[in-house]
Amino acid sequence: MRGWNVTFRCQLSSIAIGLLLTFAAGLAMADGNSLPSPVEVTVQARPMEITMGDRVHYQLDIVYPEGLSIQERKPLHELGDFEILDATAPTETHDKQGRKVLSKAYSITAFATGTLSIPPYEVFYSDAQGVGGSVKSAPLTIAVKSLIGSGTPTLRDIKPPATIPMQVSSWVWWILGALIALVVLVLLLGFWKKPQSVAEVLPPEFQIPADTWALQQLRKIRLGPILKEKQTKALALAVSEIVRRYLDRRFQMNTIDMTTEEILDILKETPILRELDSLFGDFLSLCDLIKFAKYQPPDEKLVSLLDQAETIVKETAPAHTTEQQPSETQEEGLS
Repeated sequence: MRGWNVTFRCQLSSIAIGLLLTFAAGLAMADGNSLPSPVEVTVQARPMEITMGDRVHYQLDIVYPEGLSIQERKPLHELGDFEILDATAPTETHDKQGRKVLSKAYSITAFATGTLSIPPYEVFYSDAQGVGGSVKSAPLTIAVKSLIGSGTPTLRDIKPPATIPMQVSSWVWWILGALIALVVLVLLLGFWKKPQSVAEVLPPEFQIPADTWALQQLRKIRLGPILKEKQTKALALAVSEIVRRYLDRRFQMNTIDMTTEEILDILKETPILRELDSLFGDFLSLCDLIKFAKYQPPDEKLVSLLDQAETIVKETAPAHTTEQQPSETQEEGLS
């Protein structure tokens, strides 16, 4: 009977110790004192301060021991406020402790300003028994400045009213008399001078139809050094200006200082241009990306940009001489 009591007491002690250990483990997990993750996820970006449209190098490193498997996520398409422009193939190495290091690199940019955040990158892992978890990297913030600058113009104070003297000196009358004599002389010379024709007064580009002039200029760019030397930004600026000047002459617009959105809004009010709304949008958007976002398109995109410009001119030109291409002699005389 006494031996049975000793055995019973030992069993009660074991149960009590187990309950205490379980309770202590629960308290430790509740206080956030769980074991550290065997997987480390680190991210870094450089530079941390850019101008809108500049590229940022984003590096992701996943460090984990042998025996663990990393569940690959789907390829990233965007990182919060940032857009991925390019990505290199992932590489796998080992650190000094023999752990595997999976590295990925991205080239990203942003088209918004302010202090922008790159969200944490989450990785899932598991061991051979299927037990695992997840771990996240730290978030990153990058300062993006505007292309225009942060300077705010200030207005000067209004000057007090100026006092005009009422007395008129004698030399003022001499100046007025000289001005009147000069005006009379200019009028007399104007009557005597042989009047010029309209063609002599207008600049060379206005002496031919707008569509003929635009096609000539686009052809010079296609055959000139800008396309051959792949001067991307210079080509986009030149082609955009030619199309805008053509629209100004052809439809009496003033698009030189307008934004792309303003031009598209005006084009919707003109029936012949409304039908080419999609073509205009693609053309102007590609020009803006090259001019302002430092986009470097492939060679076929540059040729396509010239093709789009020629299509815009030909589709909107009047029916007079668009089918007759100017000769080389005419182009040399107008250049």
